[in-house]
Amino acid sequence: MCLLAFYLNPDAGENELYLVLVNVRDELYTRPTQLACFWEKHPHVIGGMDLKRGKEGGTWLAMSKKGKIGILLNTAAR
Repeated sequence: MCLLAFYLNPDAGENELYLVLVNVRDELYTRPTQLACFWEKHPHVIGGMDLKRGKEGGTWLAMSKKGKIGILLNTAAR
């Protein structure tokens, strides 16, 4: 099960967070992943990446330097 929780603080001060995102990919903790980093093929994107054979290159949460966010909450049957 994939979960997403977020908190938006429109009145955030200079040293406060405007957006807090918490995303849980799924319950398969043993599935190999790469920790969040800037992607080699798309250096303007930061996010985690699936490394499982057949699913490599996929992600569940990523963000561009321009602030666009992509989040996957559900996938097809495994």
